[in-house]
Amino acid sequence: MGFPGEKDEDFQELIEFAKIIRFDNLGVFKYPKEEGSAAALMKDQIPEEVKAIREKELMKLQKEISADINSEKVNKIYDVLIEYENEDFYIGRTQGMTPDIDGVVLIDKDKTLSIGEIVKIKTIEALEYDLIGVVCDESSK
Repeated sequence: MGFPGEKDEDFQELIEFAKIIRFDNLGVFKYPKEEGSAAALMKDQIPEEVKAIREKELMKLQKEISADINSEKVNKIYDVLIEYENEDFYIGRTQGMTPDIDGVVLIDKDKTLSIGEIVKIKTIEALEYDLIGVVCDESSK
């Protein structure tokens, strides 16, 4: 956002579009005034402060949307690829989660899992971008 000539009305149209579409995940960047580019020579450059305000507003909205979408995933079962672990959790992804971009599934370490294993996980909590889950057994379905 922040392409030269972008008006407040244009940005508000983007906000309304994001509210309607409800992206699962959304990333934004502030359009840079890159030396040598045609856009750098255009009139009506958007001040960096305005770009920062717009970025913050859009990402605040997306955080709320993402949290709402994730809350709909609680108590559901997913196949999760275990990618790594830290001190507290195994960390994995469902089929729809892109590495290094989207959220992850944090899995309790109450059972021993292996990196690279695909495990059925029941989600028990939703965070803004991530899910928390437990290994699913027949009694938790």
